[in-house]
Amino acid sequence: MSAKTIERLDGLGPLAERYNVFLLDQFGVLHDGTRPYPGAVAALSALKRAGKTVVL
Repeated sequence: MSAKTIERLDGLGPLAERYNVFLLDQFGVLHDGTRPYPGAVAALSALKRAGKTVVL
């Protein structure tokens, strides 16, 4: 059995190129319960502009 490596991605762009639908948890992923994490709103907006489906 060969060893598997984990691909490190720099941003959401590489995933957005591969997939059309994104299933995301909110708490701890997009916000901390009070405020959105830095970049979360921009990332969701970019997915929407790219015509991707986002399920929260």
